[in-house]
Amino acid sequence: MDYYLVDNPLTPDPTDFRGVALTRGSKTRDDIVKAIAQDNVGISESELKAVFEAEKKIVSQFAEEGFSISTELYSLSPKIRGVFNDIRETYTPGKHELRFNFTPSKILREVAQRVILRKIAPVVNEPQITVVEDVVSSTNNERITPGKSVRIFGNKLAFDAQDTEQGVFFINDKNKATRATEYIELGGKRIYAGVPDGLTAGDYTLQVRTKTQAGETRSGQLSAPLVVA
Repeated sequence: MDYYLVDNPLTPDPTDFRGVALTRGSKTRDDIVKAIAQDNVGISESELKAVFEAEKKIVSQFAEEGFSISTELYSLSPKIRGVFNDIRETYTPGKHELRFNFTPSKILREVAQRVILRKIAPVVNEPQITVVEDVVSSTNNERITPGKSVRIFGNKLAFDAQDTEQGVFFINDKNKATRATEYIELGGKRIYAGVPDGLTAGDYTLQVRTKTQAGETRSGQLSAPLVVA
């Protein structure tokens, strides 16, 4: 797996860097289904999709009922965030938040140990996003809050906010992209932007799109999904 170093925007030290793993693209549930079907003649893709849909439904049900879940690939458990200022205080939405801890299993941790990393020169032609900070929760690369703001750190982020083909885009799991229309600060290494108010609950990919002087569109995205609760 290739990686490269970029400036670490979370510290004032100009000499420290963050490592960025360079993925070979992304795979979806459909890709998993196709790969399993190729290796298991006699099992149709429709049958596999039905099993995965059933698993998604049951896992969601167990989580909603308050169970922790442990599989061969991950462990999931509930966690309450926020401060209770008195022993008599009860859960208050907005002040407190129920989240789920997702922990990779031993199998995935062993995969990480087996990967051989190779350092390469930085990829500088496309926007590079390293940190997305939600100003409400002060979390990094975890969540976003509709109607509020995010700080985006990285490199090659500058764009023309008047061009609607450029900007910060929030892409849901159905590949629908919603562009931010409010920009408080624009720079090559930092953007301060408003999160669109109409985003519904779910996972989103944050993408920055820019253009070259020749009009070629280039895009970069945060590798981790951002959650709207």
